[in-house]
Amino acid sequence: MSGASSSGSGGLGLGRIPAVLEDDAPVTVRQHAVLGVGVFLTLVIGALAVTVLADPGESGGTDNAFTDRWVFGAIVVPAAYGIRRYLFRPRIVVDAAGVRFDNAFSSVALPWEDVADARGRGFVEVVGTDGDCARALLYGPTFAGPLTREERPAALVALIRAEAARRNGRDPLPEDYAATPLVSDLAADAEDRPVPDPVIHPRPSYGVPEAVTYLVLWTAACAVAAALA
Repeated sequence: MSGASSSGSGGLGLGRIPAVLEDDAPVTVRQHAVLGVGVFLTLVIGALAVTVLADPGESGGTDNAFTDRWVFGAIVVPAAYGIRRYLFRPRIVVDAAGVRFDNAFSSVALPWEDVADARGRGFVEVVGTDGDCARALLYGPTFAGPLTREERPAALVALIRAEAARRNGRDPLPEDYAATPLVSDLAADAEDRPVPDPVIHPRPSYGVPEAVTYLVLWTAACAVAAALA
């Protein structure tokens, strides 16, 4: 599945969400407020890092120019890693192949034949043909309410539903359709119902190379700053 953004959704995934895929161009969706918070925190952490590299003061207490700077990596490196994983990585990609959720530490990709429905108001969730669900961190509870523009998750759900119906030869689902069956109905025939093979397979992504890269860059920056001190 392609991860490229369409011109309609904007390079950062902040543009409009079309009703259907236009010329099968991929649509990438990110959340405005989340990226804004990420940029702000990056500037804060960057300013802290520059200040520490320039003059760590007496807080290090080791009388070693490199070590006094490097120990602040306990703040800078985890902060940079967390901003990248929780604020910059989450996105939703809809393209000719299907739907992909990139969350902080996992990715879920569903081809259209495995997409039964999508739903959400303050969140976006895709329902597989086996009834299992995958929710995007992008519109999860943490970023609901005033940080979520209500029309964007609704438009994204409508796009996924329309494309799933069109590509699978189904009639489009109504907006108020509830994909989750009643618990009592499930319990009544649970013993007689065959267990379907799962169609949702989350792929772990812990970002270890990113963390190592940040640590190496911080170490190199500390070494250069100590040499110039």
